Formats: sequence, C-alpha cells, structure tokens
Amino acid sequence: MTLSATLATAGQSLTRAALQSGMIARNIAGADQPGYARRSIAMGAAEIARDTRPVIARAINDQLRNGLRTALADKARQEVLSTKVDLLDAAVNSGQTPGVLEAATARLKTSLQAFAEDPAQPAFATEAVEAARGLAKTFNEVSSAIVEARRVADREIQDAVRGVNERLERLANINASIVSAQSGGSADLQDARDQILDELSGEIGIRILQRPDRTIGLIADNGAVLLDREAHFLTFTARETFLPSTDGAAIFVDGVDATSAISTMRLGSGRLAGLAAWRDDELAMFQTKIDDAANNLIEAFSESSRTSAPPGMKRPGLFVASSDAVIPEGATRGLAAAIRLNPRADPALDGNSFGLRDGGIAASGTDYVSNLSGDPSFHDRLHELLNRFSLSSGGGPGIDQVTAAFSANLRTAGTQASADLQRDAFQTASLTDALRSSVGVDLDRQMEQMLSIEHSYQASAKLLATTDSLLQDLIRMLD
Repeated sequence: MTLSATLATAGQSLTRAALQSGMIARNIAGADQPGYARRSIAMGAAEIARDTRPVIARAINDQLRNGLRTALADKARQEVLSTKVDLLDAAVNSGQTPGVLEAATARLKTSLQAFAEDPAQPAFATEAVEAARGLAKTFNEVSSAIVEARRVADREIQDAVRGVNERLERLANINASIVSAQSGGSADLQDARDQILDELSGEIGIRILQRPDRTIGLIADNGAVLLDREAHFLTFTARETFLPSTDGAAIFVDGVDATSAISTMRLGSGRLAGLAAWRDDELAMFQTKIDDAANNLIEAFSESSRTSAPPGMKRPGLFVASSDAVIPEGATRGLAAAIRLNPRADPALDGNSFGLRDGGIAASGTDYVSNLSGDPSFHDRLHELLNRFSLSSGGGPGIDQVTAAFSANLRTAGTQASADLQRDAFQTASLTDALRSSVGVDLDRQMEQMLSIEHSYQASAKLLATTDSLLQDLIRMLD
C-alpha cells in the first residue's frame, strides 16, 4: 500500500469514527424520547471517500410495533371499562358492603318486621313509611348516578374525537414532509410519526399501510379509512342533556356509523370504543337492571281489588311511578328515576301510614282494603309484604334478591374488567419490552460501541501520524 493510500484509509477511518460517535451521542440523547428508534450510519468507504451525505439507517420492527399498537388499543378500551365501573361503584355504593340499595332494602324490611310485631304502634308505622321513602330515594339516586356517568362519557367521547382528528391532521402533515425530505433525512419525522401513532392507537384501533415513498395510510379497526393522502376526520355530536331514556349519538368514522347498536362496522378497540361501549352497552344494562328492580318493588307492594271487575286487578300501593293507577309493564326505561312513595301513605301529604297495615293505599274506598274491620292488631297484610322480600307474588325473585343482584352485578363487572385490564396490561408491557430491545437504545451497548470507536480512532490517528512522519522523512531525503 502506498503512503497516499494509507493516508486516505486513515482519514476515512477518522471520518467514520466521527460520524459513528456523533450518531451514538444522538442515540444516547434520544434513549428516553417517545417514538425514538435507534440510528446507525449506513455508509461505506466509497461514500466516505466521495464525501457523500451520510445515510442514516433507522431500526425498524414493524411486526412488533404494530402488535404493540394493537395491544395498546385493547388495553385502552379495557382501562376505560375498568376505571368507569369502579367510579360508578364508588358513586352508587360509596365503598359500602352491602351496597346502598341492599342497605335501604334491609332498613325497610326491618321496619316492617317491627311494625308486624306491634301493628298498633304509630311510631312503627311512621318508621316503615320513612324507610320506604328512603328506599325510593335510593333508587332515584342510583338512576341519577347512571345517567350522570353516561353524560360524562358522552363529553369524554367528544374530547377524544377532537384529539383523534388533531392527530390525524398532524400525521397528514408529516406524510407531506417525509415525501419532500431527502433520502435518509426523515428519521426524526418518522420518530415523530411513530409517537403520534402510539398515542392514536390508545384512542382508536388502527391498521397501518406502508407506502413505497415512506408515507403511511391508516385504517380504523372497523375498516373505515382514517388517513389516505388526506385525513378522514371523525364526527360526533354530544347530547345537550341526558335522561334515562336518552340514546347517545353515534361516532362516525369517514362517514360510517362506528358505535351505534345497529352499526355493522363498530369500533372494536381503543379508548373511543371503550367509552362508547360504557355509555351505550354497560350503563344501559345497569339502567335496565335498576329499572327492573324498581318495577319489582312497585309490584311487590301493589294491592289487589276484592270486588272490582276484574277481581284481583292490581294497582300500585306503597310505591308509585308516573301514575298511581297502573303497574308498569316490565322494566320501563327511567322507572327507577320516577319511583316514589305513594302520597296516600305519606303523612306529610295527609296520607295514612297505617294504610301499609290495612291496605287501601291504591285507591279510595274499601275495594283495596284488607283490614275491613279496622282491627288495630291486624298484621296479615304486613306478613304478606314481608314474604315479598324472599319471593315475588308470581313466584320469581323477591325484593332482597333483586336489589342484591344489582350490587352483585356491579361488583362482578368491576372484578371482570379489572382482570381483563391486568391481562391486557401484561401483554402491552411484554411487547413494549420486546420492541425496546429490538429498536430501542441499549445504553450499555452504546457505551461499548463508543469505546470501540475511540480505540479505532486512536489507531487511525496513530497510523496517520506514522504515515505523516514517513512522508516528512521522504521529503527531507529528496531535498
């Protein structure tokens, strides 16, 4: 090898060492930066000799990264359900065991038992009526908590849709910037894009389409287009008010209904899917159950006519809803919000609390009266009502079982949601670690490479100094 060739080789080695050390410094600086992928110099001796712009290679593992985004979307959906059911349980039960419905039901049952033992005692009659008032109020409060939870979820959907649209717009802009960037000069843009995609996958399940020009397309997990050359925005209109009978508006993805009960393309994962499922499925189910329990209570305390056509016709007794004339058919939506103490049994409204013992709360006259003789020791009606706590008049579940079932369903939903979240969180953590090992920055490894480059730099510098000394000797000899 000639001295000039040796000088060129040494110079190229020094140049490579400088480029590599600079890249390692960049990797170390970006180690904790979200979306950052490890860099390396993809440049041979020929390119260095031609003083070509260094080509930056960015570590890629699309399979792991896409798997992680799927896991993030699943976890985000489950996180919503787990968190929300815990919040509802706290709002409804305030951490109490048994729950508030069970406690209010037990109070009414206990007061009726005391009244049945001494049916002539006005204080026991008053306590039983007040316990009934408290139970009705508890039903109202539970229903209100469910409606409020739906309203909050509706507003959170609105905010989440806005956030998704902002990210889609940023991704469209990054796509355009990547196209205009020089080859190898888009690594930082791709880091920024990956960070946005990771954030986006927490909001909505996505599938990524890689294009030859390094841009991407996006499809939601329901098949609707999110990003082509331009962003395809989500649309949603929050409800101004929420009642038990209110249906939440659907989220539309690229004009496609993605959340309603009749949609054939429902979102399956991501925070948006979780919020929609919570608002429209889970809370609607809890509303149905509390309305069903209210219907059971009205029926259990109803009164039957003795003589009116048809004989045995039932009318609401101690508890009524919108009308005191009829028993609601099934779990009418909003029944738990409407149930109240019958004014005919309310002493504060000139009602008769002893109607609970004697009957006749359902209507004026004697057609619904059980204690026709006015016997102050009459307790048959009270014992009949107490039996309704264990068995309905139709042989179905009693009041105790129905109210306990609501709290049990709430706790079961919370336990299941928590278990599902733990499963998804474990999957996400495993994939995060795997991706970090594959494309992330290992600081120990980077430091080892830095030491190796330093040794190479020292060797190249020594070779350069030796060659320079030989050249100086040669020049002196020629002189």
